[in-house]
Amino acid sequence: MNTCLNGKRWSFSELLSNEISPWDVLSWSSSVEKADDYARVFYNRSENFEDEPVLCQCSEGFLGKKCEYQLLFDTSSFNKAWPVLFKAHRNSEGHQLYGSILCYETLKCDSGMLCLDWRDICNGQQNCMDGLDEENCDLLEFNECENDEYRCTDGMCIAEEYWIDGSLDCMDGTDEMFALHGVNCVAYPCPIDCDDHKCPIHQWSCGDGQCIPYFKRYIYQTEWRDSIMCLSMREFNYMCELASDESYWTKPDGLCTERGYHDTSLILSSNLEKCIYYIRCALSKGAEIQCPCNGTNCNTLMQEVCEHGSSYLYPGRGIIRPWIKQYYSWEQTWNDKTPALALFVGSIRCRGFHIVLKQEDNFEFTLPYNLYPFSNLDDRFCPIMPMKHRNIMSLYKYSATCWNDSFTFSGRPYAFCDICPNSSICFSQYRIADGIQDCAYGEDEDSRAVEKRNYCHNIQKHRFQCSSEQMTCLTLQSLTQIQNFGST
Repeated sequence: MNTCLNGKRWSFSELLSNEISPWDVLSWSSSVEKADDYARVFYNRSENFEDEPVLCQCSEGFLGKKCEYQLLFDTSSFNKAWPVLFKAHRNSEGHQLYGSILCYETLKCDSGMLCLDWRDICNGQQNCMDGLDEENCDLLEFNECENDEYRCTDGMCIAEEYWIDGSLDCMDGTDEMFALHGVNCVAYPCPIDCDDHKCPIHQWSCGDGQCIPYFKRYIYQTEWRDSIMCLSMREFNYMCELASDESYWTKPDGLCTERGYHDTSLILSSNLEKCIYYIRCALSKGAEIQCPCNGTNCNTLMQEVCEHGSSYLYPGRGIIRPWIKQYYSWEQTWNDKTPALALFVGSIRCRGFHIVLKQEDNFEFTLPYNLYPFSNLDDRFCPIMPMKHRNIMSLYKYSATCWNDSFTFSGRPYAFCDICPNSSICFSQYRIADGIQDCAYGEDEDSRAVEKRNYCHNIQKHRFQCSSEQMTCLTLQSLTQIQNFGST
């Protein structure tokens, strides 16, 4: 390292001659590594080195080995910037202006327009074509814990003494009375609890530890209006124009901007490109600065470039799921931003078979955002899929029997009861009567459908049973939520 981009360059010899201590160096925001290197020389003056080592004293507002990083906030040090950073998490507009979409890139798959968050993996929802993000997750589901361990809802095991100890040890948060899917998780300095937090079923990940109800993923729906949203605005990414009550435009990086943005990436050389541009202008109420229309007068312009009776794909690929394509008719009214048409184009895995549908199959469906709080779209498609589209020989499928004749490494049989055979996924019987709906139609929580038996006898000491007649398997968190609901 020979240069300091934003600071003063010091050789170790100069530092020693000026009797500058390692603690002083550490305050220069250079790096812990360089401060540690200098400390070895400072406390061992006889140490020789071939090349003259150097380090940087960063100017105010900069940090890094070469002072190459700049703090975005009006602060003089990293320690002062830290609380400002968490406060900035509440600033959704600032995130759209200066932030970026965080992606989990270890798993390579077709996830549609929006990249994967690590919390999208093994969450019971297929976010990759062929369900690659859910591959072998059902085996984890049937994991059995030792007698001195607590079993988290997702099959993870923790030491029994960590149950109700005041800190979250299960990534799903079921070992404590409180949940972290609210705003506080990302707005205050508790990064470990937040970063390692997975979203409960029927909730959607904002990409930073915050979770929102899954129906809020359908940003154009108007049946459930409230202020709950991701502070990161991840649910809007790549389809900002579809926000029900807002005037947003989607930037080339997928983030949102408000009215007055100049989109220099636009290419309007064909009628198709012009038609989609006018549709975006109509949906966003003219948010792009060059929009010649808003939601009230765009149809007149569309007549000149859009084909009569045609629907147009927007966004350009799957977004709610990679295999869901949303289409808009240029002849529709723009007060309601719900897509005029949704097609299943792609592939998912089901129990015992694999589904692949092409564009020409023209498999239409209605987006089920009104099925609150249900989120597992896979369960809506697998049971109704025509036999001609079911490939039972494919490798991309769940076990037809949910491994009910298998054993764990400790020799225990899988805890499985086929409470909802039409389900697309396999889940442990410990999820039955636990206060959370897993079956598409709620059979696992319906007292009329569930037999009067104890489904969680192996882990009963960590679950709560309402009565001898109601053999529930409630976690402490589920019990708390039920009590809170009953008190409102």
